Amino acid sequence: MRGDVEGRGGQGCTVEVIEISGSRGFYYDDARSLDRWNREWSQSTPAAWSLIYSAPFFAYRNTNLVANDRATLMSFVPSRDREITAKIRTSDIVNDGIGIYLRKSRTTLEADQSSVLWNYYNGNHVILVYDAGAFVVLATAALVLVANSWYNVKLRAQGQTFRAKVWLLGTAEPNWQLTTYMTRQQARGQDIGQSTICLRAGGTLAGLRDYADLRVSPVRKVGGP
Repeated sequence: MRGDVEGRGGQGCTVEVIEISGSRGFYYDDARSLDRWNREWSQSTPAAWSLIYSAPFFAYRNTNLVANDRATLMSFVPSRDREITAKIRTSDIVNDGIGIYLRKSRTTLEADQSSVLWNYYNGNHVILVYDAGAFVVLATAALVLVANSWYNVKLRAQGQTFRAKVWLLGTAEPNWQLTTYMTRQQARGQDIGQSTICLRAGGTLAGLRDYADLRVSPVRKVGGP
């Protein structure tokens, strides 16, 4: 168990303390197990996912062979408030290519109500919420990736607050790069019951997207405002 301190301390300031349970979390998947793949993951059509060795990791790979394709890979995780960490790599750094749902209802459909998505495309990463029949951008920031290089991604969903950061494997972890909040109206559409972890791949050009070392830990607020 470890604690994170959010916000700024000092005179007249309040500090929010977040607890993230477990060094490995309550879900850990290193993409080595075909049995886990068969039991826990569901993929959308077209079925473009496989388990591969993508040095130095075993990974879930999406082989997006058709332009404007979309594919999702989904596994059940029993918590709405969570921290997600993973390693990602993509051959397509220009187009709408690689993402992870922070929250999603239990369906592999791409455009679905009750979902919050982190996504990278065209030199930016964004957090979006599906609201009133379409994805709405909640936050965006510039992000320069190098094709076929491994990156760490860390995401956090806590109530109506969502955060994201991405950094090159082997470099120091940065501060949060994206922090955003849903409106009350948007939050009313987020009663998703059995929330899932869902990997997303797609783009305007064909490419490879790899996801490895997936860890999910429950998050709860233990102090502060």
